[in-house]
Formats: sequence, C-alpha cells, structure tokens
Amino acid sequence: MQATFQVARTRRSAAVMFIAQGNLGWDLTDGTRAPLRDPKTLVETDGQPDGYHEFLSALRDRELHARRNVRRQRSERHQ
Repeated sequence: MQATFQVARTRRSAAVMFIAQGNLGWDLTDGTRAPLRDPKTLVETDGQPDGYHEFLSALRDRELHARRNVRRQRSERHQ
C-alpha cells in the first residue's frame, strides 16, 4: 500500500485505486452486507477481529495524507 501511494506521488497521479475481494465494512449501517465497524476506530463491533482493522486504518490514514482521490472497489464475483 505504501509503495502504491509513493509511486502515485512520484508520477503525480490524479488518483489511486485499490481493489479488494469481499466487503470489509466501514461503518454501522448494514450488518447483512458487511461486518459492522465503529466508523471512528474501524474496529469490528462483534469482538471477533478479522485482521482488517490495521489495513483499513492504514488505508484511511494514507488517504487523508495523499491529497488525491482514492477509490476503493470491492468485488464479489466468483466464476
């Protein structure tokens, strides 16, 4: 992730795009589509950590400091 933002900075890219499989969840809106997370801490509310907290926190921090558009895309396609 850090290398992606560094390359974007070096190339003066207009945006960065991350694609991930699965819905990692970002908030408390709908537990039927993704894990519920505290939107401020990004910690899952069920007490069962899934390993994404550190990644999501780092991504959010990089987005805030990147000063460019960051697009997160998820994919659920199974063929």
